[in-house]
Amino acid sequence: MIVALPETIADEAVQPEGTNWFVLAQVINGVLLLLLFVGTAIFFLMWLHEAYVKLDALGAYKPEYTPGWAVGWFFIPFANLVMPYKVVDELWVKSDPMLKEPVEESWQKGGSSSLVGWWWGCWIVSNIANRAANRLSSDAETADQLFTAAKVEIVADALTIVAAVLAIMVIRGIDRRQEMRERDFQASSLPPPPPTFATQ
Repeated sequence: MIVALPETIADEAVQPEGTNWFVLAQVINGVLLLLLFVGTAIFFLMWLHEAYVKLDALGAYKPEYTPGWAVGWFFIPFANLVMPYKVVDELWVKSDPMLKEPVEESWQKGGSSSLVGWWWGCWIVSNIANRAANRLSSDAETADQLFTAAKVEIVADALTIVAAVLAIMVIRGIDRRQEMRERDFQASSLPPPPPTFATQ
């Protein structure tokens, strides 16, 4: 996401016609993307917290992370490069409806999903590409350099879209697993039916 401030190319001597409109479009685009990102992040973190709260009620064996830390890891520098992936991966594994009993080690049989890995990988790479686009934009002194930054931004935005689609698939997958686990968990906790006696 590029937000090219006017002072980065303020020298009119190197500003071809139309550059100001390009900068304005970039600023508007950056503001809209920022608002969209903040709203989406809030929704995702609220969902993540609630999904972790459900784990205990669904009989998951000793989640390694609390609902608070599941969210908190996203805000700790450097740790947020790895820990959010581990948090969501654990959530995926321990929501497995096939794991019927909360027995130690049994949850490990569920296995991770490559979907979680692809989501997190695309998210990290898109952030790196966005930082590169921002750096190119802030250092740009000519229209050609700005357009180069815009090309990098297009790649970054494409990766962000892919990461967003994968995130939706992860959310839907975990929700579906937890719903199935909840149905099975409730069914297993029902009392047995009363005995029936054949009439003579």
